[in-house]
Amino acid sequence: MTLKLTPDHVDEMIKTRGITRAYHMNKRHWITIAVNDTEATKQEMLGMLAESERLTKQ
Repeated sequence: MTLKLTPDHVDEMIKTRGITRAYHMNKRHWITIAVNDTEATKQEMLGMLAESERLTKQ
C-alpha cells in the first residue's frame, strides 16, 4: 500500500520494519507499506490511511 504522509511522519515511519520510501513516488512525501510483513499496527495503518486521504484532497 502506498500512502502520502507529511515529511516528518515519513521520516518517523520508515524506521518501522515493512515501511519504506515509495520507490516510484516523491520520496519525501510517500511511503510503501508491505501490509502482510510490517510491524505497523492496524491502528497505525488506519491513521496513515486517513492522513493520506486528507493530504491528497488538498
